[in-house]
Amino acid sequence: MDIRQLEHFVALVELGTVHAAAKHRFISQPGLSGSIKRLESQLGTALFERDGRGMHTTAKGRDFYVHAKQILEQMRLARADLDTGLNSIVIGLGEARLSEFAGYLTNELEASFPSIRLSFVEGHMDALAPQLLNGDIDLAVIYGDLNLNPLPLTVRLLARSQWIVFCRSGHPLTHIAKQVPIAELKKFGLVSNGAAPKSTPYQPIFRDRKTKLLNDSRCVIAATEQMAKELILNTNLLGYGPRYSIYQEQLRGELVEIRLPIEKYFIDIAIARRQNAHSAVLDRIVESTEAYYQGLKIS
Repeated sequence: MDIRQLEHFVALVELGTVHAAAKHRFISQPGLSGSIKRLESQLGTALFERDGRGMHTTAKGRDFYVHAKQILEQMRLARADLDTGLNSIVIGLGEARLSEFAGYLTNELEASFPSIRLSFVEGHMDALAPQLLNGDIDLAVIYGDLNLNPLPLTVRLLARSQWIVFCRSGHPLTHIAKQVPIAELKKFGLVSNGAAPKSTPYQPIFRDRKTKLLNDSRCVIAATEQMAKELILNTNLLGYGPRYSIYQEQLRGELVEIRLPIEKYFIDIAIARRQNAHSAVLDRIVESTEAYYQGLKIS
């Protein structure tokens, strides 16, 4: 058994056909089929059922896939630690991340591991967690009401951030010196991120628990977090989200927090990795990420 056989096996399981797997692994279809047959012979069991409709994993094949995936993942991380040749580390980032974070992490890692190539994928916690468990990504900086204890993940809390109402600089509400009256708030619509998880609060709740910020009909739905920001920056619409998500725009004076008597709601920011993924490269990424968030002092 060699690494190439495991790569061929994993590709066939994930892509579903010999044609797609062979193309992905840059090998002929007979070559990939022969590789799978040799692997099955060495293991002494069938990994696939073959019929007129194609190939399907057996129960033992599904069990072996988990092991094969972990072996390949650990080999890739081992090569990355040695910093020999071009190796890739894949990092998942929540959609509401700070825009400069990916660049910061790339610069930090390049100093110690110049041969590492970072790849970033975007998604919410509910999408990133399964990819992390399957080994499709190596680390994930995730945001939300984190409840990952039942999963075989190591999770380190980076920060907690309170949700706030905000608007663009120069918005009519920014000219009100004292606390903004509810009647004035109701004149303006609220932007919500249509791609956010269902658990995301739609709008703030006032402490008297009787007043809603606006009617549902006034809500404007954006397809992404970035689109929501663009709407808020260029209209009189209001935003409601974690303070960290507008950190850089506040520093540049583009967005302004509106102080209101609303119930406090916090979101956790954490970095997660698989418990069995041992790697000096991943350790360094975690350390750099922790230092980054400590420097921000987000609340």
